[in-house]
Amino acid sequence: MPRYFKSALITLAAALLSVFIVINSPLSVHALMIPSELQSLPESISKAGIRVVLNDSNLCGKDALGSYFPGVDTILICQSEAQPGDSEHKWSERDYSVLMHESTHLLQDCLSGSTRDHTLVPINQTREELESYSEELTDDQVAWIIETYTEHGADDLTLWLEIEAFSTQVSAAPEVLAAAIGHTCPVL
Repeated sequence: MPRYFKSALITLAAALLSVFIVINSPLSVHALMIPSELQSLPESISKAGIRVVLNDSNLCGKDALGSYFPGVDTILICQSEAQPGDSEHKWSERDYSVLMHESTHLLQDCLSGSTRDHTLVPINQTREELESYSEELTDDQVAWIIETYTEHGADDLTLWLEIEAFSTQVSAAPEVLAAAIGHTCPVL
């Protein structure tokens, strides 16, 4: 089977699964039980037309804590205190940290000019910028990101995007990320 055909099938399968998640989830960003002082991020996500799905029974319970589905307008969060298929639980610091990470991928998607083109663009354009951006990460954390994602077939661009997302997750203020999404992403 040609490589591009296999890639197209995988993309189609992921899109169909994401559509299933969206259809079967009653939650919207406005319904999330996130503390009010942290609401700027969910509000900017919602304004960009992105839906947050929690604790999906098909995707949670695996290795992922969350995922951003470009082109499907969905961020998935697997809450730390929940089981797959559970309704929303009280948000933990880890849950909000995962939302920060996945929202960084949303920002990277918006930087391409569209959330419909399945193209994520780095926030940082040079290696020096990335090193400065990610200085809050330890060498061990960066090594773990590279090793873990490489084991799952990540290319250099994906590694770059993940290092940015982990950096944002641990060091950015939610309101700064929210403002960047609000400034960069289309309002739907």
